[in-house]
Amino acid sequence: MIASEVVLGSGGLVAQAACAPPAGHSAVRLADGRVLVTVSTEAHLTNWAQIYDPAADHWTPTAINRDGGVVATLLADGRVLLTAGQCDRTGPQLYDPRTNAVSDAGIMAVPNGGGYTPVLLRSGKVLFAGGYGGPVDVNTQPKDLAQIYDPATNSWKLSPPTLTQRLNPQAILLADGRVLVAGGNVSSTGPLPFLTSAEIYDPAGNIWSSAGQIPTNGYGTAALVALGNGMALAAGGGEDGRPTSTAELFDPSSRTWSKTAAMTYARSGAVSMTMTDGSAVVVSGQGVNGPPLTTAERFDPASGKWTVLPGGLKTATADQSAILLKDGKVFVAAWPEFVFGQWSTADAHVFDPMASAGSPSPSQSPAGAGTWSSLPDAAIPFGNFSLAGGGFSSTATATALTDGRVLLIGSSPTTAFNPPISANGVTAELYDPTSGQSHPVSAPQTISSVGFTATLLRNGKVLVVGEGAYLFDAATDAWVATGSVVEKRFGHTATLLADGRVLVAGGLAHSSANAGDQRLVAAEIYDPNSNRWSATFDTPFALGDSGDTATLLRDGRVLVVGGFNSSAAVYDPKSTRWAPVASLGEPAQVPHTATLLPDGKVIVLGGCAERPSFACSRFAPSQVFDPKTNGWSGAAPMLQGREGFSATLLRNGLVLVAGGYGPDWVVASSELYDPSANSWMGAGEMKVARAGPTATLLKSGSVLLLGGSFLGNTRSAELYSPRGGAQPSAPASSSSPQGGLNLPILAAAVLVVLAASFFLWARSRRISKVR
Repeated sequence: MIASEVVLGSGGLVAQAACAPPAGHSAVRLADGRVLVTVSTEAHLTNWAQIYDPAADHWTPTAINRDGGVVATLLADGRVLLTAGQCDRTGPQLYDPRTNAVSDAGIMAVPNGGGYTPVLLRSGKVLFAGGYGGPVDVNTQPKDLAQIYDPATNSWKLSPPTLTQRLNPQAILLADGRVLVAGGNVSSTGPLPFLTSAEIYDPAGNIWSSAGQIPTNGYGTAALVALGNGMALAAGGGEDGRPTSTAELFDPSSRTWSKTAAMTYARSGAVSMTMTDGSAVVVSGQGVNGPPLTTAERFDPASGKWTVLPGGLKTATADQSAILLKDGKVFVAAWPEFVFGQWSTADAHVFDPMASAGSPSPSQSPAGAGTWSSLPDAAIPFGNFSLAGGGFSSTATATALTDGRVLLIGSSPTTAFNPPISANGVTAELYDPTSGQSHPVSAPQTISSVGFTATLLRNGKVLVVGEGAYLFDAATDAWVATGSVVEKRFGHTATLLADGRVLVAGGLAHSSANAGDQRLVAAEIYDPNSNRWSATFDTPFALGDSGDTATLLRDGRVLVVGGFNSSAAVYDPKSTRWAPVASLGEPAQVPHTATLLPDGKVIVLGGCAERPSFACSRFAPSQVFDPKTNGWSGAAPMLQGREGFSATLLRNGLVLVAGGYGPDWVVASSELYDPSANSWMGAGEMKVARAGPTATLLKSGSVLLLGGSFLGNTRSAELYSPRGGAQPSAPASSSSPQGGLNLPILAAAVLVVLAASFFLWARSRRISKVR
């Protein structure tokens, strides 16, 4: 079957023949904020695939050249999976926008003729649901086909079939990591072409289950979108053959649908997106009078009300894409369609939802990415060690003092320039981010060289714990021993409580008789007023290891998350008791991070979910703890799978994640998490790739990154300055390498890598003896 089609190209509208179903098009936002737009035709094996840069308002051609309908899916590693349908003779491909290179992807387990919907899962895999048969199937009969593409292995495998045969369904990723698939066509012919049923795919169990019915909307033409509160919204669609303004909310926990306020305009086939503040915007669609609408409406989940956005679209068609840009604006690509006897206009433009509106709040207007800048190297190199079970973290701590300086404590090779005073393998420095200067200070005498903690107390002193315990007085730059600790430990957590005391929990203890390191299921509290330590009781047995994290909650309790299992517990200083809470959906791998969010919840970002660490094939998913329910829910996955990274809450409410080990090696990328929108955006490249760095929030609001590991390149320092934030001045000259290898310390690099490899092997053997 051949049909006429008009496509948008650099020379305007071009009419060509197209395979049926029509040759496809897609628009997808890339990891760096640009937009990839593809339009493919069948007749002359031609293609229009370009990348639009909103910042420069510029289009760039790509190397993509396909001959059929295109579906573009952004993968977690920044590449784009290109798939097609009946007219495709190319097969699945991978496009890398960083290198403008196209390569072959694996062949589908079962060829799909088209009409499917792809969803990127938290694991980084892609679920394809619905559609119709393979190239030999040209009658567009819906199938119950579902299959999964794994970028790590570049392969496909079948998943259990969907409960209902669907053609052109819609699908969204829910907050808990499951996938809601709804609507579509029940048949290519017949009196009831649209489905009103929905179903949920659970990647954890690899099963499908019913998600109920919503009879008031025709799912085939409704706008389905995820909201920031974890629910889903279905807006508009077809009812009795006409566009409708009705809207329904879906609650994933109860799997129920409920009617909410109706839109101002009835619309069918609209496009929708989740905004940075968790609201939803529905754009265009076909109105009751026939022609496409140029209006857009915003749904506020908090009030349950709709607001028509000022301005409106420049042009609209019955077939278009809308992509949310980093700055909160919307990129709209209107594809030409034959509507009511004439071709609609093809156009690409940017729509500002907040135009002529009041000043947006910070949650409505994302802060966006900041800038990275080099600082002079710290005088002390920072080591890097491997935790048992895999993963790397720094041997150092960096604590921002009340006077603006940063106390650095770590261990280093003897090849350091101007080596500071060392005791028991531990070194200490005072670093001034403003001048970039540092000078050595004496180090505590009985602190372990790895696995110690440094906690800034309310009196301005720093408590350092690692087998022994010392206080650093910034006023005199001197160390004073505290009272005797209850347990000598390292690899523990240390948390400043609301009353000024410090909770030290878990970790390891050196064992006598060469029995290996012993896991400590114990906790104790340091009181600065009395300078004494006291034990806590009833510590949950599942906790206590070198990979745990501890986070002070808004209600004064402390959340401790296990590093080697899915267990978690909270300590209540008021009752002096521990209490287990719900287990994580998936164990928080070592090393993971736990960051308190502005709303009081805690986001846990894991490392590699499958060992060994190098060339990780699957990274642990993001998970959020809610203190109100003591329960867990899923969060959007990071743009770049990684482990051994830093995570820092900025003053604008965003979380900065930087560095770490990616799927192949150390990465220099960084990204920002917006809790209000449950979304990630790129934050630029660091000057130096590093795994296991220290990250310290400074008074200015900037983040100081020090050390880490990249072939021994561990002395460098750099600063991340959020957009609009102050940035301390730094001397123009710096010995920090500018994105390259620091050759003078290459010999030390080899020693560090060899030492880390040996430490990983030896430590894993030691820990295995005590589990």
